[in-house]
Amino acid sequence: MMPLPKARLAAFLLLAPAACATGPSALLPPLAQVEVPVIEHKEVPKPKPSPAVLVGQTEDQVLAFLGTPDLRRREAPAEIWRYGDEDCGVHLFFYDADGAMSVRHVDTRLARDSDLTEAECLDTLRHRADTE
Repeated sequence: MMPLPKARLAAFLLLAPAACATGPSALLPPLAQVEVPVIEHKEVPKPKPSPAVLVGQTEDQVLAFLGTPDLRRREAPAEIWRYGDEDCGVHLFFYDADGAMSVRHVDTRLARDSDLTEAECLDTLRHRADTE
């Protein structure tokens, strides 16, 4: 490489940063202003629990979840708890498991003309317990 005269070297050193400052962005058109739409956040409803979640629950856990049953009936070796009415009812069958009664079977009963699902029925009974 040939040595540059001092005047050329000085000019190069002075102009090189200026060239970088204008750089490639000086060749691009200005960016268009774009309006970003605001998306409204809707709360996603929590899924309603299936009656099957009660299987394996102890008496205390069921009382905390559904409150006091409308009917308790002992039919050895089982104890049956009923919640609800003819439109929406849940029967829980408790059996002794290792010295503690726990739910072994759940029977959900809905009226023929009911629009409720089993999960909605259980949710209705759970909310009823919250207001008692």
